[in-house]
Amino acid sequence: MNLLCAAAAFGQLHDHPFDMFCGVRGGSGPGSVSLSGTNPTTFFILTDIHFTAQFSPGDASEVVLIIDGLTSGQRAREVQLVNLPLGTAFQTSPVSWHLTTGIAFPPGDEAIARVENIIPNRPWFVNFSGYYYHIEPAAVGQQSPTVAPSHLAQNVPNPFNPTTNIKYSLATTGDIKLRFFDSQGRMVRTLIDGRKDAGEHTVTWDGRNDSGQPLPSGVYYYELGGNVPSESRKAILLK
Repeated sequence: MNLLCAAAAFGQLHDHPFDMFCGVRGGSGPGSVSLSGTNPTTFFILTDIHFTAQFSPGDASEVVLIIDGLTSGQRAREVQLVNLPLGTAFQTSPVSWHLTTGIAFPPGDEAIARVENIIPNRPWFVNFSGYYYHIEPAAVGQQSPTVAPSHLAQNVPNPFNPTTNIKYSLATTGDIKLRFFDSQGRMVRTLIDGRKDAGEHTVTWDGRNDSGQPLPSGVYYYELGGNVPSESRKAILLK
């Protein structure tokens, strides 16, 4: 299985120092690897990731790759069905996963790649790249120009019924989208699609789709995107 996430660095960081970073991590069977360390004054922006696993004839599973933040929770998730009949030659099953912006991990957080539901003893590798964005201390008597990247918070309450609140912050004014997806990756609701001011915001989701119909109990994923770094989190509707 090949998984590719491509992203462009967001523009508001160009006045601040950053260091490009790339690496290769690996494992065997279900497990996780760290893609960045933790630093109290450094953001890590994950821009590209390429996942490869070795499968054998007869393997059948739904392999899940998850990008987690050590403190910020799940940020992205991809599921790929692997089904190789007996007698077939070794092969990989490619899948493309594209993000319009990088995933920002704030100071003190850590980017983690987690592989679930893969057959034990099947080796896998993660090739990734990104950059570290350093917060410069302000000179004496001067105000720091640093602006924290945009951030999507976990919904509260979670699980919820019938409504839940979602907080997000924007570093700059711009056009954003806040969309909801079911566990199969189908979009069920667009809550925000338009221009919003910089700062902190709170919205409420009523557990309904775009047609106004109540959705069934289950796991849903909401994603903040547009002119901001893409972030996603998990919400559980429990009736």
